[in-house]
Amino acid sequence: MNNLENTYLSVAVFGLFLIAIGDPSAAEYSGQQLNQETCPQPKGRVDCTLDLLAGTASRGCYTPPLSVLSEPFDSNGDGWSEACIKVNLKPKPGYNRKNGILVTTKYQGTPSGWSFNVGDSLTNNGWGGDASTQSNDSEAQMLNDTLTVFANDNGPSNVVSQVSFPWLTNTKVCYEIRNQLISWSQSGSNLKGFSSTPNPTQMLFALAGQNDLEGPINYDVFICGNRVVDGGYFTSRLGKGLRRIQIQLVR
Repeated sequence: MNNLENTYLSVAVFGLFLIAIGDPSAAEYSGQQLNQETCPQPKGRVDCTLDLLAGTASRGCYTPPLSVLSEPFDSNGDGWSEACIKVNLKPKPGYNRKNGILVTTKYQGTPSGWSFNVGDSLTNNGWGGDASTQSNDSEAQMLNDTLTVFANDNGPSNVVSQVSFPWLTNTKVCYEIRNQLISWSQSGSNLKGFSSTPNPTQMLFALAGQNDLEGPINYDVFICGNRVVDGGYFTSRLGKGLRRIQIQLVR
């Protein structure tokens, strides 16, 4: 087992095919800690809905701890809006529960390009890294039909895990994002998995007030559809085909 395999746990399941890599001490990050089934319908209140075909954001997207980083806008005239949401997961005083978010993405047609990007840094822009804005700069991208999870600056390697989806046309992909954990699953299939990096490696999303060697401590995570984060500014790294994003705070 190489050094990278010793520092994270990554599990992917498709049908009866199972891959498990990592230190058994990371078992605390296994399924019992995940809230999602195989991409179920959102249960309870949906805090924010982006419709990237209609170009709209629900009122909840503007309500703290959520805010709109980039308004829905079709910047390249392909008929699909792009948008980004910022979520501040700093816990309330005296509130010790581990915060996180559930994200449900719905595709219409066959997507291409960067249809989904979630980043720990304001300047994540696909392929890992953020031009030294934060050392805690883990991100995940759905580029065409491949989901890739990238480590932050603590990682001995850039890529933590990578999953190719046999199809995304007219399906949903669901994510759970917490401190040092991201999980994913797809509707209509048995494809699901997760990646986590427990102490002391801390290679994934730093959402518990960890020190940062390049920027300020924060609890922020950025969710983008049909584009990468890239500060919410104009970017050439765009995608299409992602119709809807629904965000739920894990309470």
